[in-house]
Amino acid sequence: MPSPAGCPRVSHPSGRGWAWARALLLAALVMTLGRPIAPAAEENRSVRVGVDRNSPPLSFLDENGVLHGFTPELLASMAGVNGLRFEVVTASWKELSAAFEAGELDVLANITINDARRETMDFTIQHSYVHGITYTRPREHPLTHTSQFAGKRMASLHNSISDVDAVRHRGWGAEIVPYATWQEMLGAVVRGDCDFALIIRPLKFEQPDEMGLRRSFVEDIRYPFHMAVHRGDRRRLENLNEALATVRHNGTTDRLFAKWIGPIGPRPIRAVDLQPYLLPAAAVLAGVVLFMLWQRRINRTLQASEEKYRVLVDNTTEGIFVLQEHKFCFINPALLQMTGLRADQLLGRSIFDFIRPEEQATANTRQQELLEGARTASRLDYRAVLPDGRDLRLSVSSVRIDWRGRPATLSFATDVTAVRLAEQAREEAAQRLTKIADRVPGVVYQYRLRADGTTCFPYVSEGIRRIYGIDPGQVREDASPVYAALHPDDLDRVTESILVSAREFSPWHDEHRVVHRDGSVRWVRGNALPQKEPDGSVLWHGYIQDVTETKQAELALESERRRLADIINATNAATWEWNVQTGETKYNERWGSMLGYTPAELAPTTLDTWRSRIHPDDTAAAGMQAEEHLAGRRDHYECEVRLRHKAGHWIWVADTGQIIARDEHGRPLVMAGIHLDITERKQAEAAVRASLREKEALLKEVHHRVKNNLQVITSLLRLEAARHAEPQVKDVLREMQGRIRSMALLHETVYRADNVARVNLSIYLRQLTTQLFRAQNSPGERVRLKLDLTPVTVELDQAIPCGLIVNELVTNSLKHGFAGAQRGEVCVSLQPVGRGAVQLVVSDTGAGLPVDFDLEKTDSLGLRLVTDLARQIGGELQFAAGPSFMVTFTPRAVPRGSEPPFSTAV
Repeated sequence: MPSPAGCPRVSHPSGRGWAWARALLLAALVMTLGRPIAPAAEENRSVRVGVDRNSPPLSFLDENGVLHGFTPELLASMAGVNGLRFEVVTASWKELSAAFEAGELDVLANITINDARRETMDFTIQHSYVHGITYTRPREHPLTHTSQFAGKRMASLHNSISDVDAVRHRGWGAEIVPYATWQEMLGAVVRGDCDFALIIRPLKFEQPDEMGLRRSFVEDIRYPFHMAVHRGDRRRLENLNEALATVRHNGTTDRLFAKWIGPIGPRPIRAVDLQPYLLPAAAVLAGVVLFMLWQRRINRTLQASEEKYRVLVDNTTEGIFVLQEHKFCFINPALLQMTGLRADQLLGRSIFDFIRPEEQATANTRQQELLEGARTASRLDYRAVLPDGRDLRLSVSSVRIDWRGRPATLSFATDVTAVRLAEQAREEAAQRLTKIADRVPGVVYQYRLRADGTTCFPYVSEGIRRIYGIDPGQVREDASPVYAALHPDDLDRVTESILVSAREFSPWHDEHRVVHRDGSVRWVRGNALPQKEPDGSVLWHGYIQDVTETKQAELALESERRRLADIINATNAATWEWNVQTGETKYNERWGSMLGYTPAELAPTTLDTWRSRIHPDDTAAAGMQAEEHLAGRRDHYECEVRLRHKAGHWIWVADTGQIIARDEHGRPLVMAGIHLDITERKQAEAAVRASLREKEALLKEVHHRVKNNLQVITSLLRLEAARHAEPQVKDVLREMQGRIRSMALLHETVYRADNVARVNLSIYLRQLTTQLFRAQNSPGERVRLKLDLTPVTVELDQAIPCGLIVNELVTNSLKHGFAGAQRGEVCVSLQPVGRGAVQLVVSDTGAGLPVDFDLEKTDSLGLRLVTDLARQIGGELQFAAGPSFMVTFTPRAVPRGSEPPFSTAV
């Protein structure tokens, strides 16, 4: 069944299309048979479909509340396919949308697709559609494309789909006037309040045609309708699609479409329609008669001219075409060759079918301006889209002509696809290069020195904003902002270096300072290559980078080098640097002068320069120190060696060095150090050692003589004690002998020690107590001596009081602590007690002291002497039961804490 003219319809496939359709049906059948069977509960449940109750002719309720229209009959024809059963729910569209969102409906009927709905819905195949229709007065030009709406007043049915779509597209350039009813909207067109009305419904029930308006399909307004399911409901979507495909292929869809929506065919011509054309028709008839008479006269001339111009048109390489009402009326062979289309594919077609949507408005405006006389000629580039998908770019020049008595445009088209693609590629490449240049840390630039001496930066990257604080646009024509940013102390030098590069066409390299807009001073390094231009200008292509941190580091390093050089010069130190791998060795000038040589006399310098001058006795020690450092067992190299002077004598040198560079495997590469002339220090040390040896010998001799004199006094006291018979006198003389012997023993200890200034107190006390026991203990050794002495070194003026304290306390214990044959022991202890202090303790296991003994009130000469001696060494005598006497003091020499304490019994 053919489709009426001007209205596309859903039709049966035939011929080859039917073969494809049958193949698709067989594939769908196979897929259907291959799917797993859903649970019985799902199969038997009715599909709840929401249908708008006021959307004629798709769906509407009559005065009895019965649902009619395309949709209910379509659902009835789909029922039973794949076991589908429908429960139709009617309500307003707003209520249906809310119920669908709440999950109360399975399907929404008669819905269009948009991006927002795609997020929550899946859509079936299209089941119907409606065109946009314009209604105009008969004398007005019909409106068949939205590009014709611009500048007009459009009547619209408020809140209808066409009204919402018109608002979204801003009326396609027309002023939108909304009305509440169709009658009001169409009446506004009849009265002339609006130029046209836009409706999308094919009005099968209310016929505005009776108002005498002309209706036309709008080619680019078409609304397809679908059914929607919840997103992800693939099972129900497949069932609905199969049912829709079934009713489409059995002709039901076409029948319902023709019944309810149907094409709008031509209506009979009425007298009222012809009345506006009677006078123009008479004029046309008269014109035809005159034209026929005139045509006979000029027929032969026109025929010859036509042949000439046809040859030109048919053989030109430019595409030529004529547009009338935006449709192709004439095309030449070149245009067909250019597009690759046949004549029947172009003639009668709108040019907007081949122009990209985003360019159609501009093209339509140009066409209208030509036709209305606002322009005499137009040149415009089109991006034509051909049916095979090719993107053809045409440069079209157009003029207004009359074609067969009506306004038209004659256009000449040139294929500029390759040119535009090349321009686009160049532009994209330039943009990529600009992005790269803007992202490098420095400034990529072109600098031009014109023949008249003026300068500019034809191109400069965004880096100039970061380094100079200057906008790139400021220097495109005048480079003076850059010169103004140069540091005043560097301006003349930089300017001269540029002029030299221009004269000699030599590469330009320079480092200078610039003052940023924020006031900070920055160091920059520039490099550029000059190029001579035809007009006499010189153009540099270059790069400037911010080297502030590097320059500051270099300046700091240079300052540090100068400081170190000053230190080395001030210390009169000789320096050396040894390449461990090659053996090359460098010495400074001081190194040679220290040995009496000039640099020329030592050249060339190697490690042998040093080896050949070192004393033979020092070679082994120096080599061992160097090997241990190179092996990593010492963190630096240090030794003192003798080097032979040019004059033949030896000088002492303090040699210190360290590895300063290693390779990637950690092997030593370079070692450096200094040599200090310590000859005078060595000579002074030798003199001091000689003097000390002399003084030490003298002191030992003094201690030896004092000890001898004390022994003489001891002998005299012993003789004196032998002459007296009184026991008390004898005891006093013996006590004096003991005290003198303790002092004599100390002098003997100092005499035999290596250090005459300090005494090992533990050794001295051990000898002293042992000697006291031998002199005063009985032969049967009924009282034993127990020693617990930690090695402690003290000065001589502390050792003598300590010896006298121990002498008094041990003598007192032996004399008074053990009566008769009583046995026991006397303990002497010397131990550290923290914070550098030591504690001297003398105790015994004898009879002990009286219960009422008070150290503060005793009248014992020996204990008073011990108390005074304790204060003399900075301590205090304390008493504890046992009996035990303790003296805590701090030695004025560091205790030998590294030696462990020991306990010895005698």
